[in-house]
Amino acid sequence: MNPLKSRNKTIFTIISILIIFALGFIYSRSSVSDITVHSKILHTLEQSKIANHDLNENVLRLKTFLLQSYDPLVRDVGKQLSLCKRLHSDPTYESLRREQTLPLLNDYCQFLKEKADLIERYKTQHSILRNSMKYLPIVVKHFSDTKYSDTTHSLFSNVILYNFDRSEDLVDNIYELLRKLPKKLSNKKDNEMMESLRLHVNLIVNYSVTRATLEEKILSSLVIVKLEHLVNQYLDWYQVRQNRGISYHFVLVFVCFGLGLWVVIIFKRLQSLTDDLHDLNANLEMKVAKRTKELSEAMSKLEDSQTVLTQSAKMTALGEMAGGIAHEINTPLSAILMNAEMLMDRADQASPELIRKRTEAIVKIVARVSKIIMGLKRFSRNADDAERSRVLVQTIVDDTLTLCSEKFKSHSVNLEIKLDRSDLTVLCVPEHISQVLLNFLNNSLYALKDTDAISDKWISIHASKQDDQVEISVTDAGTGLPESIQAKLMQPFFTTKPPGVGTGLGLSISKGIVEQSGGEMFYDKRCPNTRFVIRLPA
Repeated sequence: MNPLKSRNKTIFTIISILIIFALGFIYSRSSVSDITVHSKILHTLEQSKIANHDLNENVLRLKTFLLQSYDPLVRDVGKQLSLCKRLHSDPTYESLRREQTLPLLNDYCQFLKEKADLIERYKTQHSILRNSMKYLPIVVKHFSDTKYSDTTHSLFSNVILYNFDRSEDLVDNIYELLRKLPKKLSNKKDNEMMESLRLHVNLIVNYSVTRATLEEKILSSLVIVKLEHLVNQYLDWYQVRQNRGISYHFVLVFVCFGLGLWVVIIFKRLQSLTDDLHDLNANLEMKVAKRTKELSEAMSKLEDSQTVLTQSAKMTALGEMAGGIAHEINTPLSAILMNAEMLMDRADQASPELIRKRTEAIVKIVARVSKIIMGLKRFSRNADDAERSRVLVQTIVDDTLTLCSEKFKSHSVNLEIKLDRSDLTVLCVPEHISQVLLNFLNNSLYALKDTDAISDKWISIHASKQDDQVEISVTDAGTGLPESIQAKLMQPFFTTKPPGVGTGLGLSISKGIVEQSGGEMFYDKRCPNTRFVIRLPA
């Protein structure tokens, strides 16, 4: 078997096993969560049953005046309405709001609201009855010492009995006893009490019937029936879901068992592949070591070549300036010769003052020549291993111009130096930056010396501070470079000079030198003249 195909198949199998185990884990977590939610739903529905039962009991207690406050009644109604609201809004009870159970849940809550309205009406009727029943003993007591004492006591007893047992005989007895009592009495107070007695008895008889009707409606409400239907429908749905879950469980177990057997086979194949990979790794390590050695040797050769190219570019720049440097040295030597001949001719007649002046002139001229020679020596040496240091920009410019200023004079090119400050310093290897500047100056001089289109030929070196960098630019009187040339400027071996004149390495090497110094170098496209810029750390 192809090792790669076998490995892919192994990876696919392992991923499949992990996915199945993940699904099993998720299913197990879901089952635990589902059981918790199921228990909470059943508990809430059971609470609704208990609250409804307590409500009916409190209604019966209210009837017999065993319950003196409406608070338990209000509490039971509020509890049921609150549970109903939770069943409709709480995400925990989402299972009760499914297509099969939602209509039953709505019916249950609707009947519960109707029962709550009946309770409110029942409380009103009962309040009237309770007030009348409380006031009736006061009236009976008022007549306890009169001839109406027996009649009022009998009337009170029948009314009490009627409150619990509304029979026709008791109603007849009540009205019979009322007829025995006089409608008007001579005593004003007695007359008012008699009227109150008749009023409250009639209220009790009439409102007892209304209250009894409401009581029957409350106790016979279909709330508990709707709740039972809701519970049964939910349990049926949950049982179907449980059966489906058990089926999924067995399928997962079967699949896991099959995959387990497959894993055993795969691991045997993996062992064989591991041995093959071990051999391949051993061969690969040998090849990598060999290739690394070859690359290391190639990099070493490349570094040597780069050093040679940099030094070659430096020598090329010196070669281009050789005529000017020869003139720089030849002129001072001629002056030395002239002063020496003058001293020889007048050796016998010369005064000490004349000898001193001629000797000082020779010393100054020798110092100038020495400076040129030292500049050549510094420029031509290999400074690749030198460390960067803080150097005055003025020093770098002076050292560079020492090597080439005479050549600009010979071609009638004006050289301008503009330094914003005399104390500008940069962090670099000065010989490297001198090489870059000399390359810029050589290119500018080459572009200007043989053209007649520009009458005023000049080159400007400008240095200024830009935040934490120093910007050094070389601008000449040229009108810029075409876009086709701009795109290739920094490419190695690209040159616009004729064969044998330019190597095409000057700008690419200069760019590398500036970047190694932590700066950047670019051609300024926005300038109307030809302008090259380098930026170095201040």
